[in-house]
Amino acid sequence: VTKVATCKEDGVTTFTCTLCGEIKSEPIARTTNHTWNDGNVTKVATCKEDGVTTFTCTICGETKTEPIARMKEHSWDEGKVTKKATEKNEGEMTFTCTVCGATKTEPIPKLTPTKPTQKPGDVDGDGELSSGDARLALRASVGLEKDIVKGSAAYLAADADGDGEVTSGDARLILRASVGLEDASQFGKKS
Repeated sequence: VTKVATCKEDGVTTFTCTLCGEIKSEPIARTTNHTWNDGNVTKVATCKEDGVTTFTCTICGETKTEPIARMKEHSWDEGKVTKKATEKNEGEMTFTCTVCGATKTEPIPKLTPTKPTQKPGDVDGDGELSSGDARLALRASVGLEKDIVKGSAAYLAADADGDGEVTSGDARLILRASVGLEDASQFGKKS
């Protein structure tokens, strides 16, 4: 083979006589097989339409296309609250595909009922002033109550003297009020 056949041109095979050295050539018919490149995406597949990949023969420049199957997944936006959740009912969030406009909804869980504001001194929130409240305030003052953190309802209730900090002094006031030696209605008011 002195010239390889391609998709663009015929090839040539050359024969040489082993006795006299005469040379003759015969054509090799052009091949129908192209040498395709890796292809380029010329149209991106979306949830709405198929895409297209275009391949080009690196020898003759002929092109062919192959479809890329439409995507099964949508491109959802951030969503909008279309029904607010309440303590009694779930809400609803609606998402829209940014490509085709399809929509889907997802529930928003019901809101957690809020506790009424705890009264000063009622650290456990049970509605009663007791030695248990004083104990919780004392433990919170030394960091042993991990759920009673600054700003929480329990922390505000434990701050009997209203100075913004829970200390052993607050626990003492709560204990005294639980046995009638302090006026709990004055808790939380700075003197």
